[in-house]
Amino acid sequence: MKNKQIDEVKEIVLKKVKLPELVIYEWGEGIPKNRNLYCDIDESKCWYIVYNFKCNNAILESAKLLILDKNSNKVLYDDSLLDEG
Repeated sequence: MKNKQIDEVKEIVLKKVKLPELVIYEWGEGIPKNRNLYCDIDESKCWYIVYNFKCNNAILESAKLLILDKNSNKVLYDDSLLDEG
């Protein structure tokens, strides 16, 4: 994924939740490997980004996963990565 596209994804996420600082852990084509996601998405047609927000709290929480269609940037999945604990 090119930097411009990553920046566009960051903007989408930040506009959605209106929090100041985004931390990106991983991004790429398809969906993250070794993840137990219960969704029917064609991996060859999407980008993903694993992110969270810097909130300065001590709460253990799951990272977020955003999956976008490569052609339209339509959000296909936007939920917990189910990786806490």
